[in-house]
Order: sequence, then structure tokens, then C-alpha cells
Amino acid sequence: MLALGGGASAESPSDLRGIWSPDTSCAETSLRHVIGENTLEWRDGGKRLVLAEVRFLIQADRIGVQVLRTAADGEAPLRPGDVVQYRRVPGGIRPLVIERDGTHTDIAQVRVMYRCRR
Repeated sequence: MLALGGGASAESPSDLRGIWSPDTSCAETSLRHVIGENTLEWRDGGKRLVLAEVRFLIQADRIGVQVLRTAADGEAPLRPGDVVQYRRVPGGIRPLVIERDGTHTDIAQVRVMYRCRR
């Protein structure tokens, strides 16, 4: 587990900002993780699953994204306090787990997500 604390950054590093997808064509309807300066948005099937204000912690190849607040109701896959763990891998990033209230939920179908070039 990556602890978010004093080393946490309010902003993402610029090399993480952008649209990431396991679909190399980056179709509008594909699964997408959109990383902004201090936001994380998940989209699938052309619909927003969640938009969250977040804080980042980067340690070597690991990326921790702590959810501060969301712009969705209780049905969203992320809630305030959650930490999404990613790992940098050759050519992209891989989402690993969501940490919530001391438990770890593996992300289904972990796949490498590639930066969309559009």
C-alpha cells in the first residue's frame, strides 16, 4: 500500500495527464481513464462512470491516486477516501487495485492502458 501523506502532490506529473485506454484505437466508446492536473475521470461505453478531484503520490513506478471528492452519486465506482493504485509499465500504465477502508479490491481485467494520441 502506498501511504498518501506529506509527500503527496496536489497535481499529477505532466507525463500522466491525458487520456489512457487499453484500446489502442482510443475509440470514444472504449474504456478510458482521463487524468487531469488534479482530476481522474473514468469513462466506458461513451459514458462517464466517475469524475473525481484527486491527489497524487508517485513513488518510482507506482502511482497512488487518492479521491478527495466525486461529482457522482453513491453508485460511482470511486468514493472520497479511496486510493487507486496504478503501476507504470513499458508503454503505459496498469491499474491495479482500489483501496477502500483498509481493504483492497483488485481491478477486474487488469490491462495496460496506453496514452491516446488524439
